[in-house]
Amino acid sequence: MGATDDRTRAVRTRVAFHEAGHALIAAIQDPKSLMSVSMVPTGNLYGSTSWSGDIGEGTEADVEALLERVLAGRAAEEIVLGCPSGGAGGSSGSDLAFATLIAASAECSWGLGPRLSWLADVMPDSVATTLASHPGVAQRVENRLQAALEAAKRTLITHRSALDAIADALLRRGVLGGDEVWEIVGGKRISTLKVVL
Repeated sequence: MGATDDRTRAVRTRVAFHEAGHALIAAIQDPKSLMSVSMVPTGNLYGSTSWSGDIGEGTEADVEALLERVLAGRAAEEIVLGCPSGGAGGSSGSDLAFATLIAASAECSWGLGPRLSWLADVMPDSVATTLASHPGVAQRVENRLQAALEAAKRTLITHRSALDAIADALLRRGVLGGDEVWEIVGGKRISTLKVVL
């Protein structure tokens, strides 16, 4: 990690499991997409996980998979530490804000909700207003987020030993490349994710 990391052991452990959750789900979903995972603090970030690509073809399954990946850090904190931290939510740049934006976009502008009509072009600075103005949409967004969080928990529980191994490697080294995570996971596709709403 380096001498400049003055975070407590408890904070470092939380960050390691949070980032390991993202990395493990990314490695399971699409091993070639995972670029790196880090628990080195940068600016206001305690850690980060980078993957290439985003929403695939933009199908319902692609949205579900991305939501699961984005909420996997929060899921890992809940599984391992019993509760999420504020770092699993927070500012408009947080995982929770990004997941909410994706789910709201799916419902309001991508045509993936029960309505065919286009409702709004949801942007980071307007998502709260959009949801407050449309309670039915807000409930469907909440349902999507809850389903993705539960799917991430199921996957992480199933692959708990890999989650622990990635977090342990992060605590020792601070940064791992995608290929290193894949090596920890076992170098083979360990699961095919299917999210059920």
